[in-house]
Amino acid sequence: MSSLLKSILLTSVKKLTFNTESVGWHLLKVSARVKSEKQRGKNQTDDEELIVTIDDRTFSKLNTKQALYNSPAAFNGGKLHNKEKTIYFLLKLNKGEHSITLEPQYGAEVMEVSYKPVHVSDDQIELTINNQAEDRDRKPWMTFVLDGNDIKSITAKIDLQWRWFDGDDVQVVIDGKIKKNTTSLFHKNWIYYARPIIDIGGRAQTETFSIPSDSVGLHYVEFLADRMPILKTVKLLMDEKQVPDIKEYNLGLAGENYNRFNPELINKVSFWNSHFLQGQYPPPPQALDPNLIKAIMYVESEMGFGINSTGHPAYPDVMQIGDEDNPAIHTLNNDGWIDPNTKSVAKEYIWTVNGPQVMDYKGEANVDTVENSIHWSVRWLYHKAEIIQDDGARGWRSWKDAVARYNGGGDFEYIQKVYNVYEKGIGRNSIKLWSIVLLLLSFPMFLSMFVLFYYQNRFFVTIDLIPESKLIYSQDYRFVIHALDGVRLRSFEIGQYAGHGGNIDIFGKNDMPEIEKIGKQPHVDSEILVLSGKNNGLQNVVMLIEYSKGKFKHITNMSENRGISKTFHGDNIFVANRDADSEPEVIEEYFIPYSNAPDEWWVSYFDFDKEIEQYKLTHIDRVRS
Repeated sequence: MSSLLKSILLTSVKKLTFNTESVGWHLLKVSARVKSEKQRGKNQTDDEELIVTIDDRTFSKLNTKQALYNSPAAFNGGKLHNKEKTIYFLLKLNKGEHSITLEPQYGAEVMEVSYKPVHVSDDQIELTINNQAEDRDRKPWMTFVLDGNDIKSITAKIDLQWRWFDGDDVQVVIDGKIKKNTTSLFHKNWIYYARPIIDIGGRAQTETFSIPSDSVGLHYVEFLADRMPILKTVKLLMDEKQVPDIKEYNLGLAGENYNRFNPELINKVSFWNSHFLQGQYPPPPQALDPNLIKAIMYVESEMGFGINSTGHPAYPDVMQIGDEDNPAIHTLNNDGWIDPNTKSVAKEYIWTVNGPQVMDYKGEANVDTVENSIHWSVRWLYHKAEIIQDDGARGWRSWKDAVARYNGGGDFEYIQKVYNVYEKGIGRNSIKLWSIVLLLLSFPMFLSMFVLFYYQNRFFVTIDLIPESKLIYSQDYRFVIHALDGVRLRSFEIGQYAGHGGNIDIFGKNDMPEIEKIGKQPHVDSEILVLSGKNNGLQNVVMLIEYSKGKFKHITNMSENRGISKTFHGDNIFVANRDADSEPEVIEEYFIPYSNAPDEWWVSYFDFDKEIEQYKLTHIDRVRS
């Protein structure tokens, strides 16, 4: 472990800083001794104490407001009587600078402060401890402070030995409850115990204890020792089910992947939930839902695919807290920036156990990456949810009120937009992001199953009005192809119809295209869809769409006289696979009438070029009729 401090007598507050290189689990170790009032000397009326704060997180006794000195995560001289105790904090920490603050009452001898990153392998964290207790009589020995509800169980291997007239015993207390020994009448509160004579040569005992899952999300595992046992190893089993359930959005009309930042969302929301739900009183009554942050991200930037009217890039600042006139980043950093709207310095206060303090992340807050944009926006939303009451106590707004304050009032419909996405799955221009599941659940079960069965592997096209048409007299439409894949509705915009003019490369709005599947070779994991209809000029139009693994893609074509096009058009169009490859060939026929010569059919042949994944015109035949 990386050492921060060794063997020092503290009589005043000591703050230690360290840097983590990545986001994840970290183990922090603090070992210390504190004296009882009698050990301090005559006429002393109070014990030495030592409390530990990590960043601005405190670790009070569970279900109490500010019982810091009597917490299992603190050092109490009345209990320890100058015996060494070690506290291991297993916490999720973000990349960057962190601090450990040691606050003694009267004094404390700190033996060691250190830290290291730990890794999860096969849903487990394994720790080698090798800590032997000083000879003691049923006193606190070690405490493991566990962050969140991710840890399902703890397994501890302890070496025990029978000594002269007494043996090593260990009591385990989890969240204030003693783990009972049901196999021994004389050691009912001591689940690890050395047997007289039999264990004179020593033995190892391994026990596993479940960790309760609750709304507090902070757990204390205490080991109290009698004599000199040795804690060899600890294994922590992670609950893989604890990954937050985040809604999968359908693809955008142009194939946008609105789920591309799901891992970052889960990670950052989990980090700040752990930060605020544990060790600080009172915590918010409800943890922040990552789906709410995802809805905000969609409204703010459409996951980086959108366009901001202010010109601020939608990517990488996907949460849009770093735009020019937004005070958020400046307030987080307390950098002295003057808000052009209020003409005052961007400075706000946060609640701490020592009273309100100016929020100041000293330049750490930035939106240079997607991860940072999400990280600091979640912190900003928590700030908007926090209330500092007149008496200095902390309170919390609802998340809906916090979202309104997050926006700052610039968009009066902001709350409605966010909650339409969050609660109904309705995005911009009434795009259905995830409502297909809710729709199915609203049907009777037999009807839902029928719909799911009937529409599986079927494709259909809808025509949607584009409300943001640039010309007021124009009614523009978009054609969207859909597929029901399991219970997910996959959607893809195939083209737009301009009501004020025409576009011969797309279907007319009154002519719904027909869909036909073209078979490919058995080893090819995709389907080719042929969409056929008529354009405004009443020519036949054919569009080829590839569908593979839940994604649609245009198959374009290229010729010298019309360049790259998404459609084929002519008087007749034939699509058929007549050779050994997996893609069909396309033939266009145009009828050319002449007044002074025999009429002709111009026949254009297109074949698929695998290198450029495009159809190329190979040759044209002119056939007289």
